[in-house]
Amino acid sequence: MKSSLAVNTAKKLVQASLPILTPLVVPNGKLRTTTKERGQYLVQPTEIRTKERIYALSRPLLCRLQKHSNFWMVENDEFMIVACGATRQAAEEEFAQCFSELFSAYAESFTSLDENALALKNLLLSLVDTVYEATQK
Repeated sequence: MKSSLAVNTAKKLVQASLPILTPLVVPNGKLRTTTKERGQYLVQPTEIRTKERIYALSRPLLCRLQKHSNFWMVENDEFMIVACGATRQAAEEEFAQCFSELFSAYAESFTSLDENALALKNLLLSLVDTVYEATQK
């Protein structure tokens, strides 16, 4: 676990006692069907939750959630994240973990970054309003 000093000073790292209900928090918990294909949805989470952190987003993150014959998949084109799982919950958890690792690697990086990595860091910092440490009761 990174210390609070490792978090970009422009972002707040605070303690939260929020339960981890679902990794991708969608306003009103509603999914919108994107195609007539069964099992394909557009989700726009406003929070991304892992067991360690909760990322409060400044805008909804456009993701596709798809049900295949024997697995679920969550995709985001903006950050090129593709996560799969045997269940919807597992796919969402994998997506949240991938997002968290991407954020930690780039947005919280104090090492020198090349032009593309710096652009990714700035995009992540503009998307995430606040990072909360998730504490379980």
